[in-house]
Formats: sequence, structure tokens, C-alpha cells
Amino acid sequence: MPFVSAPPCIERPGVVAGFTLSKYRVVDGIYVDLGLKPWLSLGVLFAQGEMYRPATDPTLALSNAPASQQSWLYYNSVSGFYWRDEPTPTTADDAFIGWVVTNGSTIIAVSNQQIAVAAAEDAVTVISLGPVIPIAAQDADAPPAPLWGLFASLLGYFEFNELQFAVQENISTVHTATFSVWSWDETAPVETALSAGIDEDDEALTAEDLGSFSEGDYAVLDGEIVILGEITGNAVAIARGQLGSTAAAHEASARLIRLTKTLITSTFAFGFFLEDTGHKWRHRVPFRDQRMVAMQCYVTNNVGNSPITTGALTASDDHGFRVLSGAQQDIVVQGVLGIQSTVAPPVYLPQTSSIRDLYARVDIAPDGADLVVDVLVDGEVLATLTIADGETVAHAEGRDLPAIPVDAPVTIDITGVGTTFPGQDLVVSIRL
Repeated sequence: MPFVSAPPCIERPGVVAGFTLSKYRVVDGIYVDLGLKPWLSLGVLFAQGEMYRPATDPTLALSNAPASQQSWLYYNSVSGFYWRDEPTPTTADDAFIGWVVTNGSTIIAVSNQQIAVAAAEDAVTVISLGPVIPIAAQDADAPPAPLWGLFASLLGYFEFNELQFAVQENISTVHTATFSVWSWDETAPVETALSAGIDEDDEALTAEDLGSFSEGDYAVLDGEIVILGEITGNAVAIARGQLGSTAAAHEASARLIRLTKTLITSTFAFGFFLEDTGHKWRHRVPFRDQRMVAMQCYVTNNVGNSPITTGALTASDDHGFRVLSGAQQDIVVQGVLGIQSTVAPPVYLPQTSSIRDLYARVDIAPDGADLVVDVLVDGEVLATLTIADGETVAHAEGRDLPAIPVDAPVTIDITGVGTTFPGQDLVVSIRL
């Protein structure tokens, strides 16, 4: 049958403009994966001699595409959008939109759209661009274990990057990377403290209150990750050194913090890793005020899943990888300093925030004694900053400090000054 290029019209079903299928939807600059539902842009089409031009997002009208197959999307002016497992519509004058290929949980390929119609003397037909994609046609085995980088933006986001492979085999149809991230919320940690110390060989611990913990929970204890076993009162069996961490001794009062597991997926076009583009790959994730302690990743091609790569992030002094907002609040006291409570007006945070660190600085150093500044939240001392005699800067880490609530006044008291000269022009900075 001779085909000619011609736009759809009231007599020819098909897409006039728009209605482009996509794996992702961009929301506030973030690529959002909708799983088995593709994103469909606004557009104009004809079906059954009727024009369809929605004013709102047509994605809401779509059902999920069938899993683990190639499916074709059509539109009928009466029944709406529907999926077919073959490239023929249910009704001859339904409009063809495009096709997708799925695995068990997400879309791994979508069609580019090309519309061809028959010559005027022939029946109108709509066809798709390109052949059916053969599943698992190019890789002989599952892919190798992945390697990747990690970066925190200090704007409440972290970023996976540079996804690569030590062995460049069976990566041509890699279509999905699945990350598992274990973390805890620094603004609302679920935690208790050890009531007695343990050494690296102990298989149980006792804590002050295990009421918020359950058997099977992952938890972090200093720099060690454990799995909780049977809980009896405030005693619990533990599996030591999990997720790549190392069993170690822990003192009484050490914090035991419950972890949350988050799954994050990213998808790729077939052949993405054959073009040496993995080092350019980035995947940004909003994760404000979370402290990540471990992660795992595996990738999937059309044969199966790779081995899992596991990494603990607890070896640093922070016992994790902190994702912070990057904001800062300053309290300024001008002039020669003196011992005084609430020496400056209170400041308030726009939202509850964990603390990166605190600094106190003076233009002219105290002489004869230390300058001592208390930072208070809602009247309670959060931290004490001591600028030593003759020095101009003091610093305190925020990793173990509680978060500052959104509605709590933050003030400073000066409780000690230099005896020969008290110090002058103070700035207290709270970095979030």
C-alpha cells in the first residue's frame, strides 16, 4: 500500500501535534520516574472524526502499561486511551499515540513518533516508527557489579554520579539502576542510648528504651550498622557489622538510631553505557537533613540483575554522609562586649533544620581571659562557644546536636569576657 506524508485531519485519525511519550516527568527541575505509566505531553489529535485537545495533563487519564512487554497506546474518542499488545487498534479510526517497552516495574524504552497515512484511495492507516525491540537480544549474561560516586550539594540534595563498570561486558541493554539508601532523619531521629557498653564480640545489647524499635530493624551504633533480633524488654539480640560496616566496642550511653531504607531508581536508554557516557551521568535526589550511613546498588539488563555493590558511609567522624540545607543564620553584637543575657534579638529558622556547625568570631580578641558565649534555643543551652584568650575564633561541630525547631527563638548569652579587654564586635554563625 503506498504511504504518503500527510497531516491527520477530521478524516484521518492520528496526532496532529504533541502527545509525546516520555519515561520521565520533570517537576521543579527533578526527573520523576512514574514507574509503568509514561508521561504524555499535551497535544492535539483526531479520532472518529472528532478533535481531542485536552486542557489539562493527559497523563492522569492513562493506566499503567502492561509489565514486561512492548505495548502500543491508542486513543478512542468514546472510551479514551487504551493499551494493545500488538500494533493494531481496536477500532480502525482510533488514533495511534506511540509504544513503550517495560520490565517488571518501569518503562525502559519509548517510541519516537512518526505518522504516515495511506494515499487517498486507500484505507487510512497509522503506523509506528521502528521495529519491535527484541528483549535480551544483545547481552549474553547479567551485567557486572556497578561502581558510582556520591556528592552532597549543601542545598538539601545529594547526587549519584559517574555510574560505571570495572568490566565492560553485558552492559549494552542495561536499563535500570536500583539504589537502596539507609539513613536517619536528623530533625526527628528515632533513638535510644545503651545502658551498658558492649565489645566487638557481643551478640546482644541493653538500652534505655527499645519501645520504638522492632525485630528486623536496621540501626546505627556509632559507626557500626546492626540488625535487631528478638527484643525482650530493653534487651535485644544484634547481628553485627552489617552493610559493610565493622563491629566495634561501644560505650554506655552510645546512641542507637533506627534507620530507614529508601529505594531510588534511575533508567537508561539501551546502549547508554556503550558510549562512555557513564562518567557524565548524574541523578539528583532531595534528601534534606538526612544522614546516610550505607547504600547498595545493582543494575538490570534484559537478562537479569547484576551482583549488588554495598558500601558503608560510617567511617568518618560524622558516622555517615550528611545532606544539609546550606543555609546560615548570623547573630551580630557590635561594640565592646560585656557579660549579658539575650545580648541580641532572637532569630528564627524558616523550617526545622539540623546543624552543620557553629562559629563565634570577634574583630578584636579578648585579653586576660576567655570570651564565653552560650547559644540557646527556646531558652535552653544548645552549645557553648569559647574564644580563647588572645584568639578571635571558636568552633563547635553540629553532628551530635539536636535540630533547631522552626518556631524556637535562637538567642545568645555572653557569660565570660576578657579581664584586660573583653573583646569587640562579635558574630555568631549557625551553619545549617
